[in-house]
Amino acid sequence: MTFPLEGVPESIGPFRVLRAIARGGMAEVFEVEHPDTREHLALKLLVDRSDGARRRFDREYAVMNALNHPNIVRVYRYGLHMGQPWMSMELVEGTPIQAFARDQGRAGSERRSQELLRVSYDVALALDHIHTRGLLHRDLKSANLLVLSDGRVKLFDFGAARFVAGDENITADREFLGTFAYASPEQLQSFDLDHRSDIYSFGVLLYRLFTAKRPFWSDSPHEIARMHVHDAPLPPTK
Repeated sequence: MTFPLEGVPESIGPFRVLRAIARGGMAEVFEVEHPDTREHLALKLLVDRSDGARRRFDREYAVMNALNHPNIVRVYRYGLHMGQPWMSMELVEGTPIQAFARDQGRAGSERRSQELLRVSYDVALALDHIHTRGLLHRDLKSANLLVLSDGRVKLFDFGAARFVAGDENITADREFLGTFAYASPEQLQSFDLDHRSDIYSFGVLLYRLFTAKRPFWSDSPHEIARMHVHDAPLPPTK
């Protein structure tokens, strides 16, 4: 069950709300301002009142709080608004990495290839930081990567992330979290995962960025899952 807000609240915690940035079934994201420093931040507010959503939100904060890397969006504070949890985060504005790739020219061109090598290196550094801290992102995809105006890449949306060991099981049996088009065969089959699952998703992302094609695609998510598990993609050189 969701808890829709009647308009945009004037304030959340110590912050003044400036505008709504995004709205989903589970959470809303606002641009906010700290009254003392005048710093602008992003604030994510959970609107889903279910116990599972609350546990996932708390885990997301715990995961992000363990990270400090220039290519990962930083999380700062945690609090409650009308009984619902929120977290304040670094406010970043940029271009989704897939749109950035299109802006660099046709697939295979020297300019596009060089720029994609540069931004892909940033993604690899972010993944390395996550994995060396015993974490999995589990939803690496183009929509969760922004290229900032200075050329840096920022990885965000850790709603599906988890600690590899000792993590509380808060998903239903065989419940899938992630995105079918990018998920590893092990993730799609609900196997135990390690960092190699994220690396598979990174490979899918690289394939799409460099070729402008998806390695597997269908209108049916279940067919996409079957293809990831059983089929080989067309080699990028083709």
